[in-house]
Formats: sequence, structure tokens, C-alpha cells
Amino acid sequence: MTNNRIVIYSPRRSSALIIKEIAKQSCCEVKHCFSTEQTINATLATQPFLIIILCVAPIINGERLIPRLRNTSKQRTTILVIAWQQSEHTILRLLDAGVDQYMTFPMCMTRLYGKISYLLNNLR
Repeated sequence: MTNNRIVIYSPRRSSALIIKEIAKQSCCEVKHCFSTEQTINATLATQPFLIIILCVAPIINGERLIPRLRNTSKQRTTILVIAWQQSEHTILRLLDAGVDQYMTFPMCMTRLYGKISYLLNNLR
């Protein structure tokens, strides 16, 4: 059986709902978390193949969110950040922190659907 679980971290419900609907089109189970602790607990409980983070603050402000997520997951989970920041400095900090991929808003929804589908198909 394929792991088709995704965890989304976003303090804002509206952003997460859009991403959640796109992920559901790929027949994925999606869990939305409002806090970093909730995200870590959801990752531990569900062992998702993908974690989507819709803000950069907990990654670049010293919370060490990415290492905590990596230690929680028993498998190599892809971490995708989608945010508004487009400065090269911010993007490099995210990648240095361990983020696998970064996308900026506004974004093409079909591109995100394709990325999720691609990652899901590579698990099979």
C-alpha cells in the first residue's frame, strides 16, 4: 500500500484549504495543522510522504522546525515550503535549514498538483 499522506502546516486556514483541495485531487489524505507542535505530532502519527509548510517564520527564526520534523519521521519525507518571500537570502536560508523545495505565491495550481502527483508516483 502506498503512503499517500500529506501534512500541511499553516497558521492561516484559507491558504491551507486551497492546498488541501489540490492534494485531495491526487487521492491523498491531508492533515492541516495550525502550529509547529501540532505539525510535529501529526508527522509522528501519520508518517507522511510530503510536508507542505505555508510560512517561513518557524524555519528561519531559530525554531529548528525542519530538524525536528526530520527526527520525527521514520522515512525521508519531502518538505516543500510555499510562501510569498522571493528574496534570494530567504530562499537560501530555507534550503540551508533542510527544506527540499521552495515555491512562491502566487503559483500555478496545476504545477503544485503535478509536483504532488510526481512525488506520490515515485513512492510506488
